[in-house]
Amino acid sequence: MTPAKGSVSDTTPVVAGAWPADGAKQPAVPPLPAALSGALPGAQAEALDANAFFARLARSLDDNPAATDDSHAMSQLADLGVKPGEPVQFRKTDAPLLDSGLADARERLATVPSNAITKNGWTWFGDGVGIYGTDYTLRAYLARRQTATGTKKGEVKPVARVDSEGHALNGANQYALHFADQLPPVRGFWTITAYTKDGALTDVKLPRLSISDRDRLKKNRDGSIDVIVSAKSPGRARRTSCPRRKAKSSSRCVSMRPGRR
Repeated sequence: MTPAKGSVSDTTPVVAGAWPADGAKQPAVPPLPAALSGALPGAQAEALDANAFFARLARSLDDNPAATDDSHAMSQLADLGVKPGEPVQFRKTDAPLLDSGLADARERLATVPSNAITKNGWTWFGDGVGIYGTDYTLRAYLARRQTATGTKKGEVKPVARVDSEGHALNGANQYALHFADQLPPVRGFWTITAYTKDGALTDVKLPRLSISDRDRLKKNRDGSIDVIVSAKSPGRARRTSCPRRKAKSSSRCVSMRPGRR
């Protein structure tokens, strides 16, 4: 099966009869290519071709049965030849359909879902987070772009990926997050953390990765507060208000986490 343009192909073919019906122990799914072994789970899944991805899905569904609400999606998968606990055997005529499906999926993963909330350059999600139901697009987007996002009862996680002029955040630049009237209004706590563009934490060897309400933030003369986001120290006077970033990183996802205790 030809993978979508730009994808990384899993060179290990799917083995027919990999899921025996006699109750014998199931063999492992085809291994990931060595180049993907150190990648984040979302990146691993996105790089798989149709055969490799759906073989893993069929195996996972055998161990983790789908919910009742997923019956329509399961019916569509069955029409393609993807059934829990059974080997995946695609028809040659399905190749164009699978390729277009992969391309569409990658486009969706790169696009913020329509049910996102955006204000002042920050984007977050409300009631649907963590309770996805059949909102597969939101589930996939957060699994790929914002790993381990919890429900709004546990945390709200606004994310900024561009500056006030619309340019992508860049680890080589210095930014100021200005609080004119008040700090984030929460009943628990808040933090501002620098992440990579893939939603992972940056180099743990950096002296500071986040700022929170537990830090002694210094106010400006007018009572406002500036949080400096920079790879370099902004100077002793502002050192307590500066989460550090890796200078060579191409972009940053700055996340604010209000939560409840």
